[in-house]
Amino acid sequence: MKLKASVTSGAPDSLVEAFGSADFAGVFLQGVVEDVFGVVDPARRPAEYYVQFPDQTVQLSHEIFGVEVRLTGVTRGERAPKVFHDALKKLEELVIETVQEAIKDTGFRVEVFVVLMLDSDVPAPPWTNAEASEYTSVLESDAKWVTEDHVEDVEHD
Repeated sequence: MKLKASVTSGAPDSLVEAFGSADFAGVFLQGVVEDVFGVVDPARRPAEYYVQFPDQTVQLSHEIFGVEVRLTGVTRGERAPKVFHDALKKLEELVIETVQEAIKDTGFRVEVFVVLMLDSDVPAPPWTNAEASEYTSVLESDAKWVTEDHVEDVEHD
């Protein structure tokens, strides 16, 4: 499994550094890969489970920043669909907490979007607008606006 963030260029250095830090990688490996997916000691398997340094996305506004975090190379195996739904929620929580800490005292607002890409389909999460029979290999969080002390859904027209 590879986790990689993409951060808008021009965002505070603290935001980019947070997603490329050993602290973030360690919390991800422990909290998502080990605790949710059940992988034993993923930190000792660095070719199989890792966090890549963030990429930068093109900045279109000097006031608006975004962080997209994508977990790829996720094997379905015998895992129940709920495991993947739980992993998406846990990863989204981790990303939001990381953003909030990184933008503390800056006044910035950051759009956050989290994606899990699986090697085979699972039922869509029950909280989405998907039909009950819909299956997918790409699980996505709802986009959120995050400030240091507030989180809200992005309104789409």
